[in-house]
Amino acid sequence: MNKVNNIASNLVSLRNKPRARPSGERPSLVDRKRPFFTGVDRFGINKWATYLGDPFHTLLNLPWWKFIIIFFTTYVLQFCGFAAIFLAFSNDCIKGIDGSFAHALWMSSRTASTLGFNQIYPEVTCVGPNLVVMIQVIVANLVNFIMLGLVFARFSAPFKRANSIQFSSLCTITRHSSGYWALTFRVANIRKHQLLKPEIKVLVTAIDSITPSNYVFEYLDVEAREMQQMNLQLGFPAHVVHVIKPGSPLFNLSLQEMDARMMEVLVFVDGIDAMTSKAMQARRSYQPAEMAMNQQFLDLHLEMRGGKLGLDFGQFDATTCSTGDLLNEYQASPHLRGMNMPEVQHHMHQHPHQCCLLLLPLNSPQVTCSTSTRPPPTCAA
Repeated sequence: MNKVNNIASNLVSLRNKPRARPSGERPSLVDRKRPFFTGVDRFGINKWATYLGDPFHTLLNLPWWKFIIIFFTTYVLQFCGFAAIFLAFSNDCIKGIDGSFAHALWMSSRTASTLGFNQIYPEVTCVGPNLVVMIQVIVANLVNFIMLGLVFARFSAPFKRANSIQFSSLCTITRHSSGYWALTFRVANIRKHQLLKPEIKVLVTAIDSITPSNYVFEYLDVEAREMQQMNLQLGFPAHVVHVIKPGSPLFNLSLQEMDARMMEVLVFVDGIDAMTSKAMQARRSYQPAEMAMNQQFLDLHLEMRGGKLGLDFGQFDATTCSTGDLLNEYQASPHLRGMNMPEVQHHMHQHPHQCCLLLLPLNSPQVTCSTSTRPPPTCAA
C-alpha cells in the first residue's frame, strides 16, 4: 500500500506539455492552414470560370502577395495602355511628346493622378487627345475606387478577427465526476476586444459505414454551454466538456476505431465583434491523434500583475496526468507494478496513447491493457 501511495503522490507531480501524435497526410474537413476555408476540395469543375465569374471574392481570398502583384500590375497596365494611345498622336496634338514613350507614360501618369500638365500637354484644339484624357480620368477613378474597396474589405474581413480565437492544441479525454469519460478542450478570446453573443457548437463527423463516400455528422452536447459562452463574452477561457455517456456518438468507441472511420471533432465559435458589429466564426478540428488520453488541463488562475487583473495564457495548452486513471492502470497492470518509479514515469510520459482506449463508464469491469505496439494494443475486461 505504501508503494501505491508513493506512486500516486509522484503521479500528481507529473506535468508535461501536450505532445500530439503527428496527423500525417490524413485529410480534414477544416483547412488547417486557413481555418476559414473548408478542407473539402472541388473536383470536376472549371475553376477559372468560377474565379473569373466572381472576381470580387476571388481577389478578397487571394494571398496577400498575389493581391499586391495584381494591385501594382493593374495600375502599370493602365498607365502603359493609355501611354500607347497618347503616343499615337502627333506632336501637334500633344505638345512635347516628341514620339517618346517615356514622355507619353509621364503624361498618362499625370492624367490618372489629376496632378495637371506642364511641358507636355494636349492641344486644346485637338479633340482626340482631350477625349482620351477624359476617358482615362474616368477609368483611373474607377480603378481607384475598386482597389480602395478591395483593400478595405481585406483589412476588415471578419476571418482576421477570428484568428484571435485560440483553441487548445489538443483535447483531453479523462474521467468526469459522473463516472463517465469526458472529452475536453479550451477556447479563449486572446484579444481584449469583447466578443458579443458567442455561441459554441461541437459536432463529430465520420465516414458513413453504409456509403463510405459520404460523411455523417452529429452534434455533441456541451456541459454548461451557457456558462462557457458567458466566459467567452466576459474574457475568460471556456472549458468545453462533452460527457461521453450512453447516447453520445462517441460512447463505447476506442481512438483506434475513431481513426479507422476518419472521425474528427469539429468546433465552431460564432460571435459578433463589438467594434465593427460584424459576425465572425472561428473553427478548429480535433482528430483522434490530437486526443490525449488520461490527461487534464492545468487550471488557469486570475492574478494581479502591476495592479492589473489578468490571466497567464502561458499555461493555456499545458496538461497534467490524470492521477486517478493512471493509478487505476498501475494497480491493474502487473507489468507496471513490476517497474520501479522512474520506469513508471517514463511509461506514463512516453506511452499515453498505447494503453486501452475504450471509452467505458467508470463502473464498468476493470480493464487491463497490453502496452506493446506490436501487435496493436488489445484489451481484456
